[in-house]
Amino acid sequence: MKYSGKILAGGGFGNGASRKFAFNDGLRAKEVNDIIGIIPFGGTLNVVLTKEFDFLNHPRITGKIMRIKGFIGGHTYKFNPKMKNPNNFKFPKDYELQSCSFFKCKINNNIDVWIMRFDIDMYDRNFIEVISHEYLRSKYNLKTNAIITLE
Repeated sequence: MKYSGKILAGGGFGNGASRKFAFNDGLRAKEVNDIIGIIPFGGTLNVVLTKEFDFLNHPRITGKIMRIKGFIGGHTYKFNPKMKNPNNFKFPKDYELQSCSFFKCKINNNIDVWIMRFDIDMYDRNFIEVISHEYLRSKYNLKTNAIITLE
């Protein structure tokens, strides 16, 4: 199935997903490598599609990734209300393994990428986080608000 979408502004280096890939000596990058065989660039390319991605029927590889307990994703960053201080997490006691799925795709017909999505995320189904072993924005000149195709 083909999709089109717009690249969103990300958190930038040191913010957003890039912090999560660097956390605990690159633990997330190592976990992703164990699951799909690539060491991802430290961050995600955020895209909003014009229609919902078919997460249920697109082929996937699933594995376990360490994540903050109670985090359920979504743009509002909802946490379990029983957490006393969600800004002061301690590893490993405040973390747990969560199921995460990876969907192999191509951007603009020639760029191999993976969509990464935790199975309990509350993001809209037309919002995707794309990972690659390369810094996609720089290598392919992908700018915020650019329109891309995905298949």
